[in-house]
Amino acid sequence: MPSITPLEREELVLLYQRFGTNSSVDTDTHGKVLSVYIELPADVRHERRRWLSTLNSGLRELQARHPGDRELDRVADEVAEDLRELPPEARGRSLAYIAGPGGRQWFHSTQMPTGTQFAWHTRPVLRPLVSIVDSAPVTGAVVLAQDKARLLTWQQGLLHEDRILQADLDTSDWRRFSAGAVATASHQTATHSDDYAARFEEQVDRFVRGLATEVADHARERRWELIMLSVGSPRLAEVLAGALPPAWRERLLPPGDANLIRAGASELADHITASVAGWNQRRQLSEVRSVLQTSRSRGAAAAGPEDSIALLLQHRVAHLYFAADLQLTGYQRADGTHNLYPPPEGPFVADEHLVEWLIGECLLSGAGLTPVTGEGAALLREVGGVAAQLRY
Repeated sequence: MPSITPLEREELVLLYQRFGTNSSVDTDTHGKVLSVYIELPADVRHERRRWLSTLNSGLRELQARHPGDRELDRVADEVAEDLRELPPEARGRSLAYIAGPGGRQWFHSTQMPTGTQFAWHTRPVLRPLVSIVDSAPVTGAVVLAQDKARLLTWQQGLLHEDRILQADLDTSDWRRFSAGAVATASHQTATHSDDYAARFEEQVDRFVRGLATEVADHARERRWELIMLSVGSPRLAEVLAGALPPAWRERLLPPGDANLIRAGASELADHITASVAGWNQRRQLSEVRSVLQTSRSRGAAAAGPEDSIALLLQHRVAHLYFAADLQLTGYQRADGTHNLYPPPEGPFVADEHLVEWLIGECLLSGAGLTPVTGEGAALLREVGGVAAQLRY
């Protein structure tokens, strides 16, 4: 099995082309695809018994929903054999396993949440993978102490330490006076201590202000989209934020209350994952409000699944937004196109995974797509769960 690596949109396109382009209403002769997603809580992720129980029970429940399907039984046995002995380090936080006709297989493990689900359908279930690609912007972390800074890159739950920058603080001639050196030692000691602290603080501030240029250059090099500062002193956080170029100040994540100066990689990665999730919900809410407002003013946007489907088939959709938990049933024609309602004539078949077809059409057409959570999803549900920004 491959190691845990970030997932790119291009791989999703190839995955859909490989497994999801069946356009026939006769699914019995063209085969189906088994999609397996497993995510375990962190405290039991390494327990083999819990892992096997989740895998086996999920496959048994799926087979119970498709009694007598020998092809499913065969594929399920192959998948179970492949995954049973998978070590924890290969599983990551979550894994996805797609198995199709002719022995085709695809595996990906990730540090992002996917949920747990098992599906047997004419196309692969890609919604969790789309969420990973869309909702995990590359994020930089700056962990700053008085004498050094660590620059790290977070991508899809993976944290990589890039650089450590050490401050050059000159304290060689800053010897404090001893209490008994002169008759007025108490006054001189206080004065010297204040001077020592002021000079030390001035050097630290100079280091932090100079660090801002290093951070901006490194952010461009590593293609950071967001930055999270983890600084023990609120004052130093203000100094660094104030010295950053305006474009990067706008991309700072709220640091929260956690002090992560001495945090391990796992704790820091989990904190960034949660911070990015919060940022995503705020971004999604703003974008959904904009699309819905444009639709109401009859601009280049559409609201509702019926209009969105029609415009997607015309290749006019630039970006599709849908509630992340949306379930839609549509109807597939013999030519592979889909309607929200049964077509008036010709053969068709009900498709309870209409959202997966929407995802596939966006991947093939180059349209962006965002599974929306939180308040943005609530707004989408008011119009049927789907909205689209149009090309024209």
